[in-house]
Amino acid sequence: MTIVFITHDIGLAYYVSDSIYVMKDGVFVEKGNADDIILNPKADYTRRLINDVPKIYEKWDLSSA
Repeated sequence: MTIVFITHDIGLAYYVSDSIYVMKDGVFVEKGNADDIILNPKADYTRRLINDVPKIYEKWDLSSA
């Protein structure tokens, strides 16, 4: 069975997926095994999505909010 799960939350996508396709402006910028995408992102946009995932062990920086 295949389910297409569309989200801006790459952390959630990683949690529920075996494969991840990252799309920016209607174009796929990266695709592959979920572990490979999260641990070794190649596209700048993928790295940005990963960096935007809140981490519970880091203090939030709200200076730019």
